Amino acid sequence: MKKIKILYLIILIFFILNIIIGFMDYNNVLKLAESIFGEFKEVVTEETLSTKIKLMLIIFTRNLSVASIMIVTGPFLALLAIIITSFNGYVIGGIAHYSIINRGVVKTLALIVPHGVIEVPTILYAAYLSIYIAVEYYRNRDKFYLIYLQSLKNIILRIAPLLLIAAFIETFITPYIASLL
Repeated sequence: MKKIKILYLIILIFFILNIIIGFMDYNNVLKLAESIFGEFKEVVTEETLSTKIKLMLIIFTRNLSVASIMIVTGPFLALLAIIITSFNGYVIGGIAHYSIINRGVVKTLALIVPHGVIEVPTILYAAYLSIYIAVEYYRNRDKFYLIYLQSLKNIILRIAPLLLIAAFIETFITPYIASLL
């Protein structure tokens, strides 16, 4: 149990440190985001139910893909989990800084917290599983196969439902809460 806490703590430290770095380096985060996604601007979408459902499914699919890739590649590329969580922390920090400047702290928190309380721990859990799988692969191969299979089941039984809930909140509830402010 102590090793589990240490692995999760390592991932959490990398994530938080990169949020801080991204927050301080937000201009470069915005440039990076623009180079990957195009010009960073406010996204205005139609308020139709079908458009919102499509957006929810895109968010869900993106997050589930990231979580699944980390877990599936865990035995071979556990470092990928640290890189992904560090990168996500960096981007979250930069975008949060940008949002605070343009919207203020309260509205920024309203845009992040409702879905983030589910999404972030779930992604960090997937990163933890990736590293845990890798550790068990080198430490105890007999136990490794059981842990790997259980981790794959966790994608379906725990991670996917939580990420679907987070995507629903991000699409339908978060904008409503933010509009009240």
